[in-house]
Amino acid sequence: MDALSTYVTAMTVGGLVVTLVPGSTRFLLARESVMTGVTGIWFLTSLRGSRPLAYRFTRPLVEGRFRWPGRWDELWPRSPLFRRMWRTASLLFGAATLLDAVLRVVFAYTLPPDVVPALGLALTVVTLLGVDVVVGFHYARSGVYDPGSPLRRDLGGEQQPG
Repeated sequence: MDALSTYVTAMTVGGLVVTLVPGSTRFLLARESVMTGVTGIWFLTSLRGSRPLAYRFTRPLVEGRFRWPGRWDELWPRSPLFRRMWRTASLLFGAATLLDAVLRVVFAYTLPPDVVPALGLALTVVTLLGVDVVVGFHYARSGVYDPGSPLRRDLGGEQQPG
């Protein structure tokens, strides 16, 4: 199994285990934060690995498509900008999901139990949209969409169709 398959399998098994843990009403409301926190930690620990988790998630979806450069295996060793872009994206996703997990625990133990599920859904939407917008700006600033950017020059000026 590759790193992405390992992550998905671990999250699936972990999610199942977490759902089986009994507890008080407040604990049950807070337990979904466990997997969110694990995701954040996984993003952050992936910074020390050969490829960060944001890179592993994104590559099968966009490499060579949607004005993204292709040949990522060639670009990774040649471009410090490319590596920094993915490490920063993983850092942002990790920090956002850890903050989300902490807020879920705070909500579960301080707010009326009947409002926590709806607030948790709203938090998910805000977290995902917020981090997606910030990371999208980060990718654009890194030069992903600009054929004349230093990132593209690192790949030898590869041009992508619009």
